[in-house]
Amino acid sequence: MKPTALRKKIHQQIDKLPEQVLEEIYSITSQYVEPTWREIIDRHLAEETDPKELAMWREESAFLELHEELKVKYMGQHVAMKDGKIVDHDSDVASLYKRVRQKFEGEFVLIDRVQEDPVPIIKVRSPRIIQ
Repeated sequence: MKPTALRKKIHQQIDKLPEQVLEEIYSITSQYVEPTWREIIDRHLAEETDPKELAMWREESAFLELHEELKVKYMGQHVAMKDGKIVDHDSDVASLYKRVRQKFEGEFVLIDRVQEDPVPIIKVRSPRIIQ
């Protein structure tokens, strides 16, 4: 089974779990599980989960998981992901955005640039006071 298919099944099962079970899973796995999973479970427990926000987490997880494959095919381009799959790509993000918005109106589609690092490190310099 492909990782994205497995992840989709896991999310479907999480959606069906009662609150008590989610709390137990969270308490057992909180020290071992990736932060995105903890955040998804937290949102279920808080009953704040917006379907679009959950879709965002799913696509972001898929992007990170597939990053090595994406680098080979789409390095330097912007990709659009829906349901864990690439639905479109372009070097011009504005053109990609227009096509995706037209095709998937009202649905969440992740658009991100494929770079060397999946989550680029941003350095912010701040002044220091020397006494």
